[in-house]
Order: sequence, then C-alpha cells, then structure tokens
Amino acid sequence: MNITDEYGCVYSSDGKLLLEINEQLETYTIKQGTEAICFYSEYRESDLQSIVIPDSVTHIEDWGLARTMLESIVIPDSVHYIGIGAFYNCPQLQTIVIPGSVTYVGPCAFALCVSLQTVVIPNSITYIAYETFEGCSSLQSIVIPDSVTEIGNHVFDGCSSLQSVAIPYSVAEIGAGAFKGCSLLQSVAIPYSVTEIEDGTFEGCSSLQSMVIPDSVARIGERAFYGCSSLQSIVIPDSVKEIGGQAFPLGIEVISKSDRYVVEDDLLIDREEKRLVQTLKDKECINIPNSITIIGNGTFKDCSLLHSIVMPNSVTEIGAGAFKGCSLLQSIVIPNSVTTIESGTFLGCSSLQGIVIPNSVTEIRECAFSGCSSLQSIVIPYSVTAIKWRAFEDCSSLQSIIIPKGKKEYFEQLLDAADYEYLKEKLREEG
Repeated sequence: MNITDEYGCVYSSDGKLLLEINEQLETYTIKQGTEAICFYSEYRESDLQSIVIPDSVTHIEDWGLARTMLESIVIPDSVHYIGIGAFYNCPQLQTIVIPGSVTYVGPCAFALCVSLQTVVIPNSITYIAYETFEGCSSLQSIVIPDSVTEIGNHVFDGCSSLQSVAIPYSVAEIGAGAFKGCSLLQSVAIPYSVTEIEDGTFEGCSSLQSMVIPDSVARIGERAFYGCSSLQSIVIPDSVKEIGGQAFPLGIEVISKSDRYVVEDDLLIDREEKRLVQTLKDKECINIPNSITIIGNGTFKDCSLLHSIVMPNSVTEIGAGAFKGCSLLQSIVIPNSVTTIESGTFLGCSSLQGIVIPNSVTEIRECAFSGCSSLQSIVIPYSVTAIKWRAFEDCSSLQSIIIPKGKKEYFEQLLDAADYEYLKEKLREEG
C-alpha cells in the first residue's frame, strides 16, 4: 500500500519511490531513502518552485519533474539517470548543473525550458539525445564535452538565443535539425570526424556568417543550410557525394571543388545523376539545360520572382514541391517524358492560370496543385490512373477539368472522397 506523507505527497510502500507530489506545494524536501522520482507530470502542471533532492536518489524518471515551476535545482552526485522529459516545460528554470555521476540524459529532458540560460554537461555523457534542449529560447551558450560522440536530432532546435557552440572532435554524428532555428548563431566549426550534415541541421540559422565543410563530409542533407540568409558563400569539398534539395539558401555563392557537382548559370547540378539540385538565385526567367533529366525536390521552392521557365524534353522527373510557392509563375509546359506530378509540385502557385498534363502522366499526387487560386482550367489525359488527396484543393478559380470524351464516370472514380463533391461538377469531356 502506498504511503501519503503529511504534505500530501505519495511514496511507494517501501519509501523508495516518490510517486506523486502535491500539485499545490511550492517547496518540498524529498525524504531521505528515496531512490527514484516517479512523479509523472507530462500532462499536468504543478506549482512546485523549489525542491531538495537527497543523496539517496539515483533516478529522476521519465517526466519526473516536468511542467513544474522550478527556478533552480541542485542534482546530487548520487543521480546517474535523468529520464525522458524529466524537466520538460519548466518555464522558470534558469540554470542547471548536471553532475558527473549522470551517464544518461533522456530525450526532451529540458525541452521548452524557455528561461534556461546556462547548462553544464559533464564528461560522463557520450550522447545528447534527441530534442534534449529543443525550444530553450534563452539558452545563450553551451560547452559540449569531448566525451560526446553524437548529437541527436533537433537537440538545440529553436534555441533562438544561442550565439556560440563548440563541437569537439569526438563528435562523429550531428543529427537532423540539431541547430535548426538558432537564429543568433554566428559561427560553428564542424569537426573532421563528421561525415554527414543531416537534413535541416542548420536550417534557419539566419545569423550564420561562415561555414567550412570539412573534407570528411560525404553527404549534405535536404535543407541543411536553408534559411541561412547571412551566409554569403560556401565551398563544397571533393568528398561530397550527395546533396539534398534546398540544401543552401537563395543568393549564396556556391564554390564546388567536386567533379560531380557544378554550378551553371546559378543552377547547382549533379552531373552524375543529371539532376538539378536547386537554383541558387531567384530570377524572373530560367532555362533548364538539355542535360537535365531530374528536377529535384524543392528546386525552385519560394522563388517569388520566377514567372517563366523553359523545361527541356529530357526531363523525366519533377520532384515534390519543385515549384512550391512560386507565386508569379503563370504557365508551364510539362514534357511528355514526365510520368508523375509529385506531391505539392505546384502548391501555392497562385498565378498559374492553365496547365496541360501530357499523356505520359499516370499519377497526380497529394496537393499537387493545391492553392493554385488563379488556375481556371486543366487538361487531364486518359493515361492518368490516380488522382490523390487534395490534388486541387483551394483552386478557387477552377472552372473546368478537361477529360477525354466518354470517360467522366472513370475520372469520377479516380477522385479522392474528400475532393469528390468539390470537383465532380467541374469535369468536362472534350469536344
């Protein structure tokens, strides 16, 4: 049977587990002999502002002190485990020292501690788990000890006050979105132990002014440096074998030392795959070279000046979101070699008025033309066998979908249930 103390806090029958803290308490001293804090508070809030943890405690379990009003805390040297979300969303917590006895800090342990300014990570930590400090918007600096070998996904995502960080040479892996949204981060050195810059690692680091990609890096992920608007130039070393879509911000000068990647007329091209990786400059008119067979994901995304583009017949694939947000694009000719209109390809192209889908196309995927508010008509050939969810959502000017004669019932069956009522009356047979 559990034991309730004089303050309304609940312990296990042997007194080793603190199971519940009275939510109305502002201060509390945990009883000596307690070994684990198991107060599960992920979805409930507590007025607790101060707590004393005795040296008998070895574990702060998952969500153990989450959503409390703690302003500071001393973690004794007896603690070696800090669980998932242990201090999640403690909005008043300003500073914390993790003792050297701690060998594990779980994911989201300090996420959304919006007042947290300083934190000390001990040499006993080898892995900073995903989202550990996500949303700690007051965190200004942090020292990562050379015991750490991996920084997980989104560890410092949204740490908008973070100005500097030192990554030791022991780190071999930096996760996706690790520094995403660190808008005050001005410089960071990637150690030669790192082989990949993952998707969105530095996305939205708008104050980042310089970046050296070491020769050890073989892959630069999608949106790795997207939104780094202060980054004026970057060098791609010869070691790089893969670059994802929208890896770099618009307006940047990319200098490639790689035989595989070249820059032609402000277009970054993968010569081996004959893939247009991305445009590096927002222009009114773009001519895609005849050598290109693939237009990558998000290649022209958010090019607000683009209103005309010439696409050669060599193109067989147009990636997802390739023209997403090109608000001035009025018309485009899709080559007969393209077989799929990918997800969100023309999403938000609000000036696009008309389009003819070639008879090589067999599938129109999710949100392909969603938000094309000026689109008045579209021609869909008999070759199309699938029209996915919300393909024409928010096409407020759409008056007609031209389909082959005698095939209205066939095309009605292709429409997703969510779009059927909206689109069925717009189907028009040729002739």
